[in-house]
Amino acid sequence: MKKTVFTLLILSVTISAMAQPTLMAITNNPVVGDVFQGHQCDSTGYSTMTPGGVTGAGVIWNFSSLVQTGLDTTHFYSSVGEPFIDSFPGSNFITYNPYNSTSGITYEYFTTDINKFALSGFCDSFSGYKFVAYYPRPKILLNYPSTYNSVFVDTTISLVLGNSYSKNINIDSVNCDAYGTLTIPTGTYTNVLRIHWTSHSTDSNTTSVNYSSSESYLWFTPGFHYPLLTLAYDTAFGSKYLSNISYFSQMAARVNEINKNEISLQAIPNPANSLLNIQFNLIDKNIATLSITDLMGENIAVIDNSHLQEGINNISYSVADLPNGMYFLNLKTPTGNVSKKIVVNR
Repeated sequence: MKKTVFTLLILSVTISAMAQPTLMAITNNPVVGDVFQGHQCDSTGYSTMTPGGVTGAGVIWNFSSLVQTGLDTTHFYSSVGEPFIDSFPGSNFITYNPYNSTSGITYEYFTTDINKFALSGFCDSFSGYKFVAYYPRPKILLNYPSTYNSVFVDTTISLVLGNSYSKNINIDSVNCDAYGTLTIPTGTYTNVLRIHWTSHSTDSNTTSVNYSSSESYLWFTPGFHYPLLTLAYDTAFGSKYLSNISYFSQMAARVNEINKNEISLQAIPNPANSLLNIQFNLIDKNIATLSITDLMGENIAVIDNSHLQEGINNISYSVADLPNGMYFLNLKTPTGNVSKKIVVNR
């Protein structure tokens, strides 16, 4: 009897270890405050391999020898009160690329719920110029629940508003084609689901029509709110070219140093009629953005940050060209966001 119980226990553990992973909103959607670091890698030796190995159950993927060539960071914030939010109704998350902040910012807006993780659109604000691409129906990036052999096809339209108008039609095919164990430089992960994604797009404007296609492989595991690994291929010209390979690690959100040092965002005088003197503290000068928005969240100006420094910063900014009224002065850093209401009155 004891032998039978022990045998059943071993069998139960074995079956559990090989259980198919299932991605759900509660385990895989990002939450406010999530910070992920992308490790961009040298693709040498990977461009001609079968991407990620064979399909099926119990696959072992070994990418432990990846060599990092670059870094980027993604921060997830609540979209409430963020710039341009009126252009993306229903979105509840925002990320932005701080490495473009010397001339502007790229904001990305996402819509999440129990059924999906979806892209609502993005907005660039370079040199005070607003450039918007939005999806009337959000583009689904993850469909829940997703498990081995799950398949879905999503057709979406994005509209681009800028100097000219263009329309993009995307057809995405998503196939959860394998699961198993993945090793990357940060460690070994069991219970990993691989997603094979193919995308075909038609981009049309007033003068031309362009076609493009791409193919990606993404590895996910329940409890990690981002891919563990991505391989992206350009397939527009008939051959498959590996354009990007990256693995990701999660970073702990740092304490907001502005509040920690009790130095809030200051603007003097307020009301202002010509020059606004701005003071704030930075722990990282390269990934901070200072902007002015109106009460509707529309970007009025991105203040040049090419001379920012770590520690206390003092900036004089002319508001002489702004109409009388109320605005928000916004300081965005990976460690936190600070906004202050300012008044222009002449």
